[in-house]
Amino acid sequence: MARSLAALRGLRRLFSTSSFFPPPTAAAAAESRVEPEPNTNLFVSGLSKRTTTEKLREAFSQFGEVIHARVVSDRISGF
Repeated sequence: MARSLAALRGLRRLFSTSSFFPPPTAAAAAESRVEPEPNTNLFVSGLSKRTTTEKLREAFSQFGEVIHARVVSDRISGF
């Protein structure tokens, strides 16, 4: 009996909530969060083999300012 009481006290200490700190609320977490800068890169796959950098720039400029555009091709196949 004394042994089971000692075991209970040990468990009580082990699972004691006296040092428990609840997680911050959503509002507090939002205040401390630093917003990263938005990513301005866009990867487009499946372009026609005839797509040029200029055509790509023209196509996307209707949606906003295009700072840099580049069509990348495979070194070996050229596509």
